[in-house]
Amino acid sequence: MEHPLEEIVLARNELPLQWADDYRHYRIRTTRKLARLRKSFNLLQRPVKGKKPQRSGKAISLEDFKKNAEVLKVYLTLAERAWAEALRTTTLQESTTTVEGSHKKDHIRSKLAKAATYAARAVKLAEEVDGFDDASKLELYAYSALISGHHDFVNHRWKSCIKNYSVARASLFTIANKTTTPGIKEQLLDVISTIVDEHITYSVFQLEKVRPLRVDNIAKKAALDQNDTHPAIAIIQEIDPSVLSIESLNPSENNRLEVVTWRKHTAKITDDDVAAALFDTVKKDSELEAKVNSTESAGASISLFDGVLQSWQDTQDLVKDNIKRYESSNSSHDQSIQDQYIISTFAGYSLLLRRIQRDTILLSQLDTTKKKEQTDGKINRKVFDKSHDLVRIYDTILQSTNQLLELPGIYNDEELLQSLTSLDSYYKAKRIDLIGQTYFLAGENKEALALYQKALGILTSLPKLDALVEFPQGVLSKKQLNAAISRINIRTVQLQAVLTAEKIKLDNTSNASTDIPAVVDSIKTYPSNLTVDEIAKNLVKFDQKLEPVFVKPVFFDIAFNYVDYDNDSKSSVLSRDTATASESSDTKGSKRGFLKGLWGR
Repeated sequence: MEHPLEEIVLARNELPLQWADDYRHYRIRTTRKLARLRKSFNLLQRPVKGKKPQRSGKAISLEDFKKNAEVLKVYLTLAERAWAEALRTTTLQESTTTVEGSHKKDHIRSKLAKAATYAARAVKLAEEVDGFDDASKLELYAYSALISGHHDFVNHRWKSCIKNYSVARASLFTIANKTTTPGIKEQLLDVISTIVDEHITYSVFQLEKVRPLRVDNIAKKAALDQNDTHPAIAIIQEIDPSVLSIESLNPSENNRLEVVTWRKHTAKITDDDVAAALFDTVKKDSELEAKVNSTESAGASISLFDGVLQSWQDTQDLVKDNIKRYESSNSSHDQSIQDQYIISTFAGYSLLLRRIQRDTILLSQLDTTKKKEQTDGKINRKVFDKSHDLVRIYDTILQSTNQLLELPGIYNDEELLQSLTSLDSYYKAKRIDLIGQTYFLAGENKEALALYQKALGILTSLPKLDALVEFPQGVLSKKQLNAAISRINIRTVQLQAVLTAEKIKLDNTSNASTDIPAVVDSIKTYPSNLTVDEIAKNLVKFDQKLEPVFVKPVFFDIAFNYVDYDNDSKSSVLSRDTATASESSDTKGSKRGFLKGLWGR
């Protein structure tokens, strides 16, 4: 029998094995194939008289195999039928939202155990016959290891799963390198990447709680450890020893970082995805650094920042996912999670500094166009619009500096903390300085001076540092910090001088205007030494100040007897009062009782 594994792979690929119905159709097909094989090899078991007919055929003996090696296809087809039923149940269970009972899992385990048993029987028959082709034996070993590894995985036997899948991986690589059948190599490599490597990765994680960095190294080591116990390893070393050689790695697989060193901290990278992402990101970051440092391509390098920033962000997200997984497993004090925090801080620190560097380049470009539009001392609307854009960019930079200060572990590094505090204060002062310039251009000198003094106070309050930590080019240096302090200080002194001169001029103008006689007082002479505005302001001497005046209080008595009305109105008032008085007296008299009327009051 030649190439048993290749026949199985081709049979599986005839149907798109994705859904439960696909595996059901594949199982029906293998059942029909099994019936044909038993009939052709005369392995049908006749029913006993008076009993139900037996569905299972005769057991394959060694003599049957010696007569015809193709009889092994019966065991392989039986294994495939059981495997298809297990995968059908698994797919059906994963696709339904209802909680299945334990009998479903037992059914899956039972079918996989049956498949592993049939595959082991086929291997045993092949081993008992001398002269059986080693390449065909290797394919049988690979198939048996695949089925057994799947069975161990379902039963959570992680060590045994790693051993079986390691043998299967090495065998599949050897078969793929030697096969001449079209399409088989790609399909075998796909099985390795999508099934074998994923199961090994998960099993290692369940044992060590750490994702393996190099699955190939782990599989090769596990396979070499079985050199004395598993016959497939000896066949692999005879056919292609390089498959099990740990030193002979594919150069493209070395694109991973295994250790990160940052600020005297060293972290071991145990996640394969993080290692590959970091390698790619650091490579892009180095290319960006080289282009930014070259003066001729500084402007064109802006377009490269987006890809680098996205790579740093993706890497940081991967590390954060690992941290959440470690924290959920209550392993916050392990060295592994401490390494994850170091890697996360390293990625976040690099991401934020690159973002600040990009924003500083944008600032320089916008500031250049702003200066071109401000010509001959004339200010147009575009200059103020550019100032608004610059302020928004400074706000973005300050968000990044705040995030830098909030990274894990920053407050434990005093030198780095002071440098990042200086970075934050520097851009705060630059933002206020820009707003002060806008007020100065608008002619609001007092507001501009207040803003300059505030910016100068922020910079002068920083502690004296011998040197800053190394930031990317254009972000901040000791020279830039000192230049900003000197420049803002000069502007503050200049504005103070301008405001003092304006105050002196205003005082002199007000004093001169008080000495000049009003135009009304000298109407016959024309003030030739005054301007039109001064003449208009000096038409009349008028003091607009209101001051309280102390006077004697006067009380006005408006009593009736002191008011002299005319006769008509006075008589009407008197008659009205008399009538009212008589009415009231009559009313009082009518209310008296008998005794009160007799004796009076």
